Amino acid sequence: MRPFKLDKASAILSALMLVGCSGQQFSFDLLSFLQKTRMESTYRKAEALALENQPVEAAAVLWEFAPKLPPPHRQHMQVRAADILLDAKRPLNARRYLVQIAEENLEGPSLLRKRVAEARFYRQTGQLEKIIPALPSKLVKKGDKPVRIVALELLSDALMADKNFVHGIEIRMVLHRLLDKERRPANIAALWHELLQLDPMQVMQRLASGDTRAARPWLELAALATPLEVDIEDLERRYATWKKRN
Repeated sequence: MRPFKLDKASAILSALMLVGCSGQQFSFDLLSFLQKTRMESTYRKAEALALENQPVEAAAVLWEFAPKLPPPHRQHMQVRAADILLDAKRPLNARRYLVQIAEENLEGPSLLRKRVAEARFYRQTGQLEKIIPALPSKLVKKGDKPVRIVALELLSDALMADKNFVHGIEIRMVLHRLLDKERRPANIAALWHELLQLDPMQVMQRLASGDTRAARPWLELAALATPLEVDIEDLERRYATWKKRN
């Protein structure tokens, strides 16, 4: 007698019959699995197109599939579509997608992803003043580490453009703690560049105010680098003292 074998379709139908009343829950789980598989396949297709320098086509693949997903997966895919266009320096194309992404179903990390994409659009189109209200500190703290890093970089650039140098330096210091060793030298270079933008009088005033605890070591270094009057011997002594303390 030949052994009885079930093909894949028969096995699924048999399982549905066996679970009886719980069959509705089983079918829901099965649908979720199929949906996830299709979602991952769509992402792979889009990323492949992006690598082939076809960002518009890649973004369209994601945007057309996204409505089939429930929130927040739908918005995640829509934001990724905009990100692909921003990566390709096509901000106006990205903007057409971003304005259609509803925020009411987004919170925490999901909302930050969308706001970071908007901030990238503002930077690419020279509207840095709009980045600061788009990325409030409470929202940035809720993000995943890679997204937080991008958010803090954007925020620091916007603050520096707004001549809010001290706050920009403080943001760079927070960013520094999140970066790996390979990326820290570039952040220090950016931090040092921002320090040198400070007016010597402004540095002394901020140090005297006592409200810059986090940025104080760097402000002290800026005071050494941009003194009102240059005394080489005194400058060397003060720098040696700063190094011992920091």
